[in-house]
Amino acid sequence: MKKTATLFALFALILISVSAHTDRVVRAAEGYKAPAIEINDSSAGAAISFDGKWTLVNFWTSSDPVSRIAAGNYDDLARGIRSNSDFQLLSINVDRSAALYSAIVAADGLSEGTQIHLNPDEATRVAEEYYLERGCNSYLIDPTGKIRAVNPSTETVLAML
Repeated sequence: MKKTATLFALFALILISVSAHTDRVVRAAEGYKAPAIEINDSSAGAAISFDGKWTLVNFWTSSDPVSRIAAGNYDDLARGIRSNSDFQLLSINVDRSAALYSAIVAADGLSEGTQIHLNPDEATRVAEEYYLERGCNSYLIDPTGKIRAVNPSTETVLAML
């Protein structure tokens, strides 16, 4: 009986440790390490690094008006603080259509240098890592790679920089 109780307690401890560690590594939420973003699309480059810079990662799609408005607001913010080399904006579009993405970037006057369109396979992978099935979000990531704010206002971004 004592052996069974000991094995049960050991199993429970291992289960709790593994689930806590897994949640800490992959959760896209404030205070957690941001999931890495690797883009294999030739137009965007290879891997995106968060090290050494404050990074505002904004996910948007044409079918989500709130995220599309945020893309414009964050783009204006980035234009206003371009002199700060410790800040970068990555506005990532997850629409299936590259043509639609290009038309919206042009129509909304978004900076092409901060906009990235993901092909459908990459969009699916990144959407899973950042839990975008619940809707598009924005993440302010500090120079160590930790998420400091989710859907921050432009005022919050400026205050944290």
